[in-house]
Amino acid sequence: FILGFECNKHVNWNLGMFKEFYNRNFSDSGYSFVSKKITDYNIVLKFPNFQWDCDQLSSNLNIINHEKFIETVFAKLNLNILVRCLSPNMLEKTYEILDLQSYINSDEDVCIALTERYSLQFIRSHSRLRWNWKILTQRFFHPDLRLQISNPHYIDKWDWDYLSSNLELS
Repeated sequence: FILGFECNKHVNWNLGMFKEFYNRNFSDSGYSFVSKKITDYNIVLKFPNFQWDCDQLSSNLNIINHEKFIETVFAKLNLNILVRCLSPNMLEKTYEILDLQSYINSDEDVCIALTERYSLQFIRSHSRLRWNWKILTQRFFHPDLRLQISNPHYIDKWDWDYLSSNLELS
């Protein structure tokens, strides 16, 4: 089996090239390849009926970190892939657009991915969400933690097994 022209790694899938060839017969591999290789999110917005590979779009770093792209096509994207690939800054910007609060509270895989990626400041300002506190304890454990360790808001949330193994008592 020989891959078609659309899978040629030397083809630059910019808007001009896409306009010229988008209506040709692509292989399934070709749709995936083009979805992975485009560098301008406007192509997706201008050609919504193209057979995009949404998993590849969801991980395409050239296009996903644009707020307009997320606002326009997020319903088609694979959220489990997207939350692992978006920049932390874009995750915070699109928190409400993507309705991530409901996913944090209902989808363990998304909750873990977001717990691993959000900033400490963001997590503090959304501390009532169901974060994975094992991950948070390990991510943010440092000597200054002792100042926060007895905070009543967090006392029942810390991973005490991890802390008891790693906290130096002085």
